[in-house]
Amino acid sequence: MTETTREYIQRYARPIGAGFTLAGFIAATLILPRSYARAVTAVLFVAFAVFFVWARTPLPPKSSAPPAPGPTIREHLKRTRALLQRIMIPIVVAWGVGVTFYATGLSKGQQQAMAVGGGFLLLLIGWSFVRNQLRCPRCGTDFSKERSAQVGRLSFDTRGPEDLWDSCPRCGLSFNDPWP
Repeated sequence: MTETTREYIQRYARPIGAGFTLAGFIAATLILPRSYARAVTAVLFVAFAVFFVWARTPLPPKSSAPPAPGPTIREHLKRTRALLQRIMIPIVVAWGVGVTFYATGLSKGQQQAMAVGGGFLLLLIGWSFVRNQLRCPRCGTDFSKERSAQVGRLSFDTRGPEDLWDSCPRCGLSFNDPWP
């Protein structure tokens, strides 16, 4: 195999994760009592979310160039976006699994509304902590709005603004400059 293990896992993250989750679910339902199988299933769903987000959002390596005192703007934007996804997706999945499996006394519609609404609220809270870290350090341009204007709001293009542009679309600050 010429590619590294991480590249292989990244390429086949969905089938690998789904296969391990399915195998764990089958083993849990066949071996464990029904009360424990539900808890193991919940843990398997959260573990799949952690694995999948780890495989699909690699952290860019820190630059080792001596003249730069810190990361470049491009590296900072990539790392911040990857860390946000790596933290928030497992938290939201854990919330959804917890509400779906353990919210007793609620109807199915109420459980689903609580899972989706709570997950959205958790994403909003996480986004509020990092939203200023994903803006231009000079002019404060919101890159997500500029990206939506360029590629459209409903787009399957998963590249971030640091991959689309070499500089800020408003003030022209290069993404290769050090993060202030």
